[in-house]
Amino acid sequence: MTGNRDLFWPVFVMCAMLFLLATWAHCTEATAGHNSIGSTSYTVNPNVYLAVDDIAGANDVDGNLNLRVHPRGTYMLYEDTVLICGHPREAFEGIGIPFLLTYKRQASHSVRGVGCHDLVDVSNIVSKEIK
Repeated sequence: MTGNRDLFWPVFVMCAMLFLLATWAHCTEATAGHNSIGSTSYTVNPNVYLAVDDIAGANDVDGNLNLRVHPRGTYMLYEDTVLICGHPREAFEGIGIPFLLTYKRQASHSVRGVGCHDLVDVSNIVSKEIK
């Protein structure tokens, strides 16, 4: 019985050291990766790209643009909804259909429990003619 008591403290100290080492290693991995010029390197693309064939509807939700769209390459009954922070009207000026909508993957804040995304870009898509 005394042999088990003599073994308790060394095993306890080893477990505590391993726990502290694992905690330290986890914290160092969670920091953003930087390269030699100081820019952040991503392992996951921070943007979402949505090719839009048609706009199904747009309305205001507490000062933000709620955009319902038909994504390109899907049937017309399918709709995607994106809540864009603010009303970036100027981003849609001169944009035709189809277009590419780029927004931040991570919502910047919540509106009525729905994530509000920052708009990055809206670009025209030039379709190929089918012969």
